[in-house]
Amino acid sequence: VIANADYSTNYHQAEYFEVFSPLIQTQYSEVFWEMQDAVQLPNKIIERFANDKVMAVIGYEVDQVRILPDGTEESVPITWAYNHHYCSWLVHDSFTEELVANYQNKSYVWEQPFKQDYPRNLFFSEGNGGEFRSSYHGYPNGYAQLIQSPTHFHINPMQIDTWNRTTEGSKFEPGPLPKSSRIPPSAGYSGLIECPCSTRQAKEWSMTYSIAAAADAKCTEEDNIENVTECLKAAQSVVPSSEYHLIQDGVQSNAKNCSIQPRSDGTVDVFWNHPSSFASSSSSLVAFGSTGFGLNIT
Repeated sequence: VIANADYSTNYHQAEYFEVFSPLIQTQYSEVFWEMQDAVQLPNKIIERFANDKVMAVIGYEVDQVRILPDGTEESVPITWAYNHHYCSWLVHDSFTEELVANYQNKSYVWEQPFKQDYPRNLFFSEGNGGEFRSSYHGYPNGYAQLIQSPTHFHINPMQIDTWNRTTEGSKFEPGPLPKSSRIPPSAGYSGLIECPCSTRQAKEWSMTYSIAAAADAKCTEEDNIENVTECLKAAQSVVPSSEYHLIQDGVQSNAKNCSIQPRSDGTVDVFWNHPSSFASSSSSLVAFGSTGFGLNIT
């Protein structure tokens, strides 16, 4: 089913150009999911739209191909590589470095001020699985995405290697699956496309903690560290030291106060529910100083 079935014949008359992503190499069951290096657009395209000229993108197609020894290309069998989804960009050269930095920081908020009449970056994203291949993504007649002076292409594919290497042709043959997969060999497709959890990689779960100056430490109920054991682990994760001194209040209470006090000798005092842990006083704890830090869950 074509999304825009009543499309104009202008689609068939539109100009187009092709770009190839960098090479992707994987092994069976491997997931490739990372931002690839920038690909420069064809010189004739860059030159044509230089000096702030605007390109109108009315559609695009995507395929997974491999280059044969004779230099020709062919589509990779859909039973070999499953593209779960992808994100791609057309950008002006000035945005390439920022795009990569945003990806590494898991942020896609453009920091550059928008000074032009038209955007200098376009975003394309699809999550329609194997059906995306060679399916024309066309916009309704009269609509387009506009970009000023594009120079590079970026793509971030999430691709799963489903090719059972005991076979050579495109006919699907089931391969090994993780124990968590519920897809039977008779399903006719690889259970890997359901992204089952692997038992071959150790997974560690942990909290992330941050510190705040004692005067600014305002923990909400959600931020609270739950017990003395977690308090010590939190201190060890945020303040490196060869020695930690755990000091806790002997009085049972519902308070959940975790704080630390670095010492000049490199050791760290860790306070749990201690009444003097957040401020100096005339008690014996004054010797520890008044510059303490509260610990929060982030």
